[in-house]
Amino acid sequence: MAGATGSMSGYYVTTVSANLNFLLPAVNTEYIYCECMKLKTGKHILVFDIRVTDDEGNLLDSGEFSFFASKVPVLGDNLKF
Repeated sequence: MAGATGSMSGYYVTTVSANLNFLLPAVNTEYIYCECMKLKTGKHILVFDIRVTDDEGNLLDSGEFSFFASKVPVLGDNLKF
């Protein structure tokens, strides 16, 4: 989820560091909810905080992800399939 959010900057991103804490299992819940908060947007470095909760708002997972934003646009004329 954090990588997809990082790509919303318009450029391909690569992970610099990642930390994910699995706190509780996702049992007895119909849905899980994911939030991604931007902590820092620099010239090339993007840092995000993520939180995953259940129906009752219990924190299941939390983490922090750092990405390097390249100069290659996600949607560009140079797409090759």
